[in-house]
Amino acid sequence: CQLPQHRPGNATIELSFNGQDFSRSGQKFLFVTDARIDRLEPSIGPLNGGMLVTVHGAGLADADGLKCMFGDRSGSRAQVVNSHTAYCRAPQGAAGVVPVGMWSQEAQGRTLVSNRALYEFVNQAHVYSVWPSIASGIGGIRITVMGSGFLHTDGSACIFGDVYHSSSVEIVSDSQITCKTPAHAHGSVKLQVGHVKGELL
Repeated sequence: CQLPQHRPGNATIELSFNGQDFSRSGQKFLFVTDARIDRLEPSIGPLNGGMLVTVHGAGLADADGLKCMFGDRSGSRAQVVNSHTAYCRAPQGAAGVVPVGMWSQEAQGRTLVSNRALYEFVNQAHVYSVWPSIASGIGGIRITVMGSGFLHTDGSACIFGDVYHSSSVEIVSDSQITCKTPAHAHGSVKLQVGHVKGELL
C-alpha cells in the first residue's frame, strides 16, 4: 500500500477489497515527522562503552521509546530532552567509526532517525607519568601528563581525585596533554584523564 499524508502519531490501519467493507483488526501504524541527527557530543569514546553522548538534531521527540544504534549495536534508551536534544549512552564497540541512528520498538524496529552522524570507538586512555608530581594546593600549576589514548575532543579534563578540571587543557598528542592544577587540600590524589561531563576517556 502507498502511505497517504498524515499528521504525526498513531493511526489505525484496516484492509478493504471493495472500498466499503473494512477489516476490524485495530492494528496501529505510527506516523512520525522527518527526524535527523546533526551531530554528537562527544563523537568519540572508549571501546568499553559507557560514554554519555548528547545527540543534537530535529524531530527527536516525535517517536516514543527511542533507542540509539551505534552501527549494528544497540545503545541505551534515549533520554529525549526536546525535539532537538537527546542523551544516549554508548555501548561497547570495536575500534573504528560507526554511524549513529535511532529506532523505536513502537515502530517495530524501523529506523526513525537517519544515521548521518558518526561516532568513533577508541582505546581507553591511560596515564603513565605526571610532571611535576608535586604542586601547591593553591592551584594554577601547569603539569604535563604522559600516557596513551588521549582523545582530541572538546571538553577534555584532568581529574584530580574527584575534581574535574578543564581549565587550560591542551592535548599535545595522543600520548601527552598539559593542564593546570585546581585548588585542592593538601594530600595525594589519583590523576585521570576524562571529560567535563563526568565520563572517563
